[in-house]
Amino acid sequence: MGGSDTAEANFEIDRADISKVGLEYTSTTDVAETAVPFLLRTFASRGIVRPLAESPIHLIGHSRGGSVVSELAQSLGRRGIWVDQLTTIDPHPVRRDPDVSVQKNIRFADNYYQKNDVIDGSSAAGAHNIKLDFDNLGHTETHAYYQGTINTAAKDDGDGADIDPDWYTDATSGPRGEVGYVWSRLGAGERPADGLPSAGRDAWEVTNTGLDAWDDISISNHNAPVSLRVGQSTFAKIVFRDVSRDAALTVALDSDSNPYDGGFAHGSVTMENHAVVHEGRWTARVRTDGVTPGVYHMVAKITNGRRTRYYYAPGAITVTSGVMAIAAERSTPFAAARAIGTPTHNGDAELLEAGRMNGDLLS
Repeated sequence: MGGSDTAEANFEIDRADISKVGLEYTSTTDVAETAVPFLLRTFASRGIVRPLAESPIHLIGHSRGGSVVSELAQSLGRRGIWVDQLTTIDPHPVRRDPDVSVQKNIRFADNYYQKNDVIDGSSAAGAHNIKLDFDNLGHTETHAYYQGTINTAAKDDGDGADIDPDWYTDATSGPRGEVGYVWSRLGAGERPADGLPSAGRDAWEVTNTGLDAWDDISISNHNAPVSLRVGQSTFAKIVFRDVSRDAALTVALDSDSNPYDGGFAHGSVTMENHAVVHEGRWTARVRTDGVTPGVYHMVAKITNGRRTRYYYAPGAITVTSGVMAIAAERSTPFAAARAIGTPTHNGDAELLEAGRMNGDLLS
């Protein structure tokens, strides 16, 4: 993980041996509970020296796999873990499998389904739903549709299913480069509002406590590229959940998107959440004094000493030397940007009251 610019890892659940539908039926809940410990452990022999759950998680499941990843997201939620994205493709539970449930610990959910085949999928409440209404697109082809949004030049999914360009001509299922994978963190596209958290989503309860609880953190701004000069400051709008109210929060600029390779220090700002809030917001001012010109990413970290999570904002931050025009990522005042907790006042930290800020840059 330390040798990569992104520390990304793909985790595939091969449920064939335990996912039965006959007399030896195994529910998708049981499959998920079998899989979740592998996200919470280390595997040094395979180069995974930190738990995969420390980084943002994107869960994708097709057919019964849609129910599996939904149950997996719920299991992670009980441990305090937010899931960055839940993608379900023609979800088709069988027997006692639970339907897809989009809980409040999911930052974005998207669902793709069809009603043209004997085996069909269904819509999912709380997700951005796309109904694939094409005569040549059945249950098998739904994952080919999504594959076609990952590689927009692909003619097949590499597994025997052709990708029809006409699938992406409908107003809701296309254009091809503007749906599907583009809404992932790597795609960095603007996510549809109906797939974002809302009051109508299913509630979630954290059952882990103390050091066994996973706290969580995200950055609500810096979703688009921004440029600033050495010496200018920028703001990071932090949303966090501290289960036991004992976490330390850190915001910094990183020269890549890997928190494990030693580049996690530029403009660092820290706040201790001393039993103040369970869920809160913190607006941190990150300075660029002494930062080497280059391209950086805003990173946030939360830790209780045993469990740690990271979040990288998708928008790149280009730091330049000399005078230049600033193309700021503008935003409305962050209504909840109030002082929370006790920051370390070392000249690098500043908490802001609501309304004092009308942009993300400060000279």
